[in-house]
Amino acid sequence: MLLQIPSARAFQAIRSVSVSELSSLRDEDLRPLLPCLVRMALCSPVDESAKWTEARKEVQKLLSGLEVVNSIVALLSVDFSLLEQDALKEQQLRRKVGGSATSSVLVESLQNGLALEFERSEPSRRLRLVLSELLRIMSQVSLHEEIVNVLLRVICYAAMNSATFSGLSQSYICL
Repeated sequence: MLLQIPSARAFQAIRSVSVSELSSLRDEDLRPLLPCLVRMALCSPVDESAKWTEARKEVQKLLSGLEVVNSIVALLSVDFSLLEQDALKEQQLRRKVGGSATSSVLVESLQNGLALEFERSEPSRRLRLVLSELLRIMSQVSLHEEIVNVLLRVICYAAMNSATFSGLSQSYICL
């Protein structure tokens, strides 16, 4: 899905928090605003006036007709602080074992394949699965880069110790 930019009308409606204007927007115009609207409707407000309480109820009514809102609500309920701590532990574990970690801090066990597990999981577990895979790939790339660097050093050392390397003088090698 491409990043959607709010229309000028939608931007003005959210900027002024005009619930009547928001209610008149088409679903396509409303979609880029959904994360903001969900937070607005569900998080405890700073403004506790009767006017804002009514406006908040109207926003909740507006959101209740959109199925995608459930996914956003589920993501907002994830404990990102705990997720970050576990991701850092996972990263340290992968560094210690050189990227070949079979155990994981983020993902305890996979009952099925990764794709099927992702499809069947709740949002928190989905984020953990994605993070675990990203960290696995990052550690493999890092390990690969280290191996390439070592090989380059060995080639440079061998080239500097020989009088010439493939017809090039030592001064041109390993600049």
